[in-house]
Amino acid sequence: MKIDILRGDFDKLGLSKVSAERIRSTNYHLTDYMEEALIRHQSFAQTFGLKKEDIETLRQNEPSFRKLMGSPFMVVSPTLVDVADWKSLIGGGTTTIAVDKVRQQTPSLDSVDKILLYYNNRAYVWLLVELLHASILAAPLLGISLELANYLRELPQHQLDIAVSRIHFPIFRWRIADPVFLIEYAADRMSYDLLGHYFMRFSQLRIEKLEGRQDWTHLRLDRLRSDVYCSLLTGMGCRASSVASLLNINAAKARKAYIENHGQSSPCGQMPSSVAWHFESANSRVQSTLFLWLYRISISMEANVPEALIAAYNVTERALGPDLRLTPDRASYLARTMAVESEVSLAPCRSCGTDYLIANSAPRIELSRSYACPACSGVLSMTPTRRRQANLR
Repeated sequence: MKIDILRGDFDKLGLSKVSAERIRSTNYHLTDYMEEALIRHQSFAQTFGLKKEDIETLRQNEPSFRKLMGSPFMVVSPTLVDVADWKSLIGGGTTTIAVDKVRQQTPSLDSVDKILLYYNNRAYVWLLVELLHASILAAPLLGISLELANYLRELPQHQLDIAVSRIHFPIFRWRIADPVFLIEYAADRMSYDLLGHYFMRFSQLRIEKLEGRQDWTHLRLDRLRSDVYCSLLTGMGCRASSVASLLNINAAKARKAYIENHGQSSPCGQMPSSVAWHFESANSRVQSTLFLWLYRISISMEANVPEALIAAYNVTERALGPDLRLTPDRASYLARTMAVESEVSLAPCRSCGTDYLIANSAPRIELSRSYACPACSGVLSMTPTRRRQANLR
């Protein structure tokens, strides 16, 4: 998904307010439909990946439910995850084993059920198409692989609409397929950081496989492109000195852009020069990992370094809300360190397999084979949300 910043494609960096609202609305809408469908047919639980009682549990804690539904990530993901499955639906030919399995799981539907299913399938597909063309980070937001994202993005929407009209089973299911999630949710331990962990975990994307060419030292930009990046980076809170160093521009120009965006001078002081902060607490590790996950996906989608920083931090900020502690400058330093140094690395959690940031140099060295992420070790959800929020006041 190549971005042409000079043609206004900077709107595709991160997530616009309109797209974020569309995700929130669709999260509510599809969850309501799944609850109604489960009331009519309990056997839908196998297809949706949750039961009616599970949705009732989610609704009992209204603040946490709003937090979950308002996430920039979709709470549902496709029932079919492989490109071959979607090709069989679009082409109308021989179906795959995965398609046949979902069809067998789906109960017999009357005319009313079929109409409701069609409209909700269509609503999901329309949002899917909208995000794929509106955001460079559509794949992690939707919980799909880059291969499937690229395939669906190239399809004319009328082909998808025709395919949806022929489908008589749900093409979406609950994304977070882990009973522990519901246990922690019911115990009022669902923080923004923990939600970020679960959305990373239940995604078809692994950051260890998303390497891309990152040119930090020879970034060549024309003047207009440099001006746009300068405005966007200072707008998201990067200090003028960081922006000037990254874009190789005059520091006075970056300071002027910061004032234009914020109405005050850029903060002074020492810039981040160590990765130690990213391991100080479970929260800082999760937030840093979430940003790095999104950053590397952006790089894999052919974004350059400034574009990837802008896109990744935008979604990270929306996902973590008031709990955000990772500053744009720390995020930028982390991405640069990962590209040119070996102080930090990535390792899968031994329990859930989610790739996490680990220390790889003295005085703190973590062994990748024995690493357990903050969520699986219980550190991240140790304190109930309400008590944690009270401590922050």
